[in-house]
Amino acid sequence: MFTEASGSALSARVAEGIEHAVREGAYAPNAALPSHRELCRRHGVSLKTVRKALDLLESRGVLYRRQRSGTYVLPAAVRGPALAPSTGLACINVIEPDQPASRAPLRTDYLKGYTDALDRVSLDMRFVRWPQRDGGYDEILSPGVAPARQACLLVNVAPAGLMAWLDGQNVPFVVQYFRYYASDTLPPHHGVFVNKVRAGFDATRYLLDLGHSRVGFAGLLAPQEDSPGLYDGYRAALQWAGTDHSPEDILGFSTDDIAAALGPVREFLARPHRPSAVFARTDALALAMLAVAPELGLRVPEDLSVVGFNDLPEAAGARPPLTTMASPRRALARTALETLLDVSEQPSRAAERRILNCHLVIRNSAAPPASARAGGISRCAGNAG
Repeated sequence: MFTEASGSALSARVAEGIEHAVREGAYAPNAALPSHRELCRRHGVSLKTVRKALDLLESRGVLYRRQRSGTYVLPAAVRGPALAPSTGLACINVIEPDQPASRAPLRTDYLKGYTDALDRVSLDMRFVRWPQRDGGYDEILSPGVAPARQACLLVNVAPAGLMAWLDGQNVPFVVQYFRYYASDTLPPHHGVFVNKVRAGFDATRYLLDLGHSRVGFAGLLAPQEDSPGLYDGYRAALQWAGTDHSPEDILGFSTDDIAAALGPVREFLARPHRPSAVFARTDALALAMLAVAPELGLRVPEDLSVVGFNDLPEAAGARPPLTTMASPRRALARTALETLLDVSEQPSRAAERRILNCHLVIRNSAAPPASARAGGISRCAGNAG
């Protein structure tokens, strides 16, 4: 059980959550934050912890206060350093793989992030769907602009051949990836990716801290290209708690389509010894659980706690509203493009990789299990830091 005694670590976690919301556009520039009492409720912490978190964000230049009025978001122009126009740079090519239509809503957040980064820079931007084949690389560049005046953002693709070709053309590029990707066999490059291992760990640990002794996982166990991901974080959290899962705790299926998830989810929840809590690899799986649970006589969160991943628009309007890990899509896109602009200004800059963390959005689909409530166990939501 965690308590408020964890002080600075807990206030730092709350600050991270608020800053994530600001960076993702949940609050407009100069918008007022919710009251201290509301922030305490949302994050499940004390007033003292909220005040420390706001002090930290004020010192970082994220927020400002008005006496007897409240706490407000600093405009983007004040929050971050101004981006100088890239000398000689005229065009940015955003290289994307062909994606299924179900991913379109997530791409919208990428576009918002690019807009944030380009707010004060006048550049053309081209979006190129790349068939992921070797050769024909010159087709990704704008035919009307000299290669020396172009730069490329590789979104969720990291082909060694293309990267080597861009190096040879002296075209700056940055890789933007939705998860960790192995780079030891790739040419040196700048990369920005999402830490899904920590997301899986934080989501599972949150459920463990609520008092659940058995936490299940819904999703494919082997991530693409064998890179560590949500399942690895889930297993790490169980090991941290001194436990592990059984085969009955796993639904080895994943989809971004709620309708496609209903059948597998129904079979999983109908198991006689199902876990009392589940971390789902996608919000679609989690939302399917919320839909199917009443059919089986299960109440959420009284009989079953559910946490999803992605924070899709449907999550907040679900019944009950879905607790989920929010992926920093907008911040990922903004950071990647800002890095590309910096690299274009400083081509000799040493290659580096930047990691962005996800944020737990606490709503109403997860609660202590009935046994913990009956035994009078009190746990502080949001202390999974």
